[in-house]
Amino acid sequence: MTTISFTSTPCELSLDVVRNNFIITKDTHDMDITVAIAMSYFKYHADRKEYKNAADLEQYLRSIPGASLGLIAIPWRKDPALIQAKEKYNGIIVRQDEMHFIADNTNVFTDDSKTDYVIRYSCRDRLNIIEETLRYSGTMEENLENLKTAGNVVAIPLPTTDADAEIDTNPENENDTGKTLIEKLAEGLIKLDQGKKMSHKEFFSKFKDINPDIELTKIAVLNDSTLVLAFTKNSVVTCRIGVIIQTMENGDVEKQYIDLTHLIKKINQPIQ
Repeated sequence: MTTISFTSTPCELSLDVVRNNFIITKDTHDMDITVAIAMSYFKYHADRKEYKNAADLEQYLRSIPGASLGLIAIPWRKDPALIQAKEKYNGIIVRQDEMHFIADNTNVFTDDSKTDYVIRYSCRDRLNIIEETLRYSGTMEENLENLKTAGNVVAIPLPTTDADAEIDTNPENENDTGKTLIEKLAEGLIKLDQGKKMSHKEFFSKFKDINPDIELTKIAVLNDSTLVLAFTKNSVVTCRIGVIIQTMENGDVEKQYIDLTHLIKKINQPIQ
C-alpha cells in the first residue's frame, strides 16, 4: 500500500492557491484533504463578504481538469442517516451561503437559511461522481439547481469548542504555526507542491523522524489479540498511518502498516 506526501510553501489565501491545491491533490482521492481545500474556496469569498453556495463550488470544480471532488445535493428527509444525525444533534440544515453566521459566532438563522438539501462531498473520479449524482437528481443541471440552497447539518446551540482533533496527514509538514495540514489547507495558508508516493512503512518512519516528540501508543486490541499502534501526542493520534502487530502461532511477530484515516474520529479521544 502507498500514500502520498506533499511538500508545501507558506502563502496567503488566493483563488490561484485554491486551484493549485485541487490540481495537486486530484489523484489522492483523500476526502479530508479535498474537503479542506473546498473550505478554503468558501473562506476566500467569505473574507470578501461574497458568500458562495455549493453550486458555485461545483461549477468551479468542473473548470478544473481531472478534479476528483464533486458536490451532490441530497434530500435529507429521504436519508435515514441524515435524519438520525439531525435529531441526535438537535440540528437544522443551514444553507452553505449562510454558514458565515457560525464563523461570525452568530447563532441566528433565518427561515431562508434552512433548506431541504444536504451537501454530500464525493471524492472520486468524475464519471463515478456523475453516476452517484444521478441517483439523487434526474440530471446534472437539476443537481446544480438543488445545490444552490443545499447546506450542512448544524447543531443548535452552536458548540463553543471543537471537540474533533485533526490529524496531520503529511510527514513533510513542520507544525510551525501549531496548525495541522488539514487546518492550513482549509485556511489557504499553504500552497502544495507535487506529491511524492511512498509506502505506508516509509511514511510511518519519516513521520517519526520529523516529529521526535510523538509516542507510539496502543490504541486498540482486535479480537485475535492483534495490537493496533499509532503515533500520538497529548493522547491524540497525529499520523494517518498506523501499524498492526500480530503474534503468529510459531511465535513470529508480523507488522502491517495501515491507513487510519477512516477510524480517526473514533480514535481521537482521550486514550485511557
